Amino acid sequence: MKRYYGFKFLVLMLSLVVLSGIAVGQEITGVLTGSVKDSNGAAVKGATVTITDSQKKLVVRTTTTDENGSFTASELHVGTYDVTVEAQNFKKHVESNVQLDVGARRNLDVSLEAGNVEEVVTVQADAVAVELGTPTVSTVINGDQARELSLNNRNWVQLITL
Repeated sequence: MKRYYGFKFLVLMLSLVVLSGIAVGQEITGVLTGSVKDSNGAAVKGATVTITDSQKKLVVRTTTTDENGSFTASELHVGTYDVTVEAQNFKKHVESNVQLDVGARRNLDVSLEAGNVEEVVTVQADAVAVELGTPTVSTVINGDQARELSLNNRNWVQLITL
């Protein structure tokens, strides 16, 4: 009998280890990276990058560029953002409607023009159709699409078979 309980315990522990790995692998955020350069292609060090939720009009993250002009904003929730880039002696640059999906690594390269502080450059962006950051094939189904699908009893497991 002791041996039988030992086997059950071993199977239980092995199952917990395997299932915990699956649970840890679930992502609910995305990453926004990019670089800021001037009109000559030189990196702009110390530019302020402000990420604002487009719908809530709430500043989510503020970061500055490093000596290479690069910035990274990780663990951003899925949604649409407005990205504002400002640097001294450059025009303010705004990227509107930057879509960030689950597990996505969105790259945003900005070119700043020299100019007065009063001038603002606004760019309207559409969602990127091709994911270039990772070599995997994937499709993101947003909430509106999931509600419109004809699923039996709204069973989310049926989404896997699509």
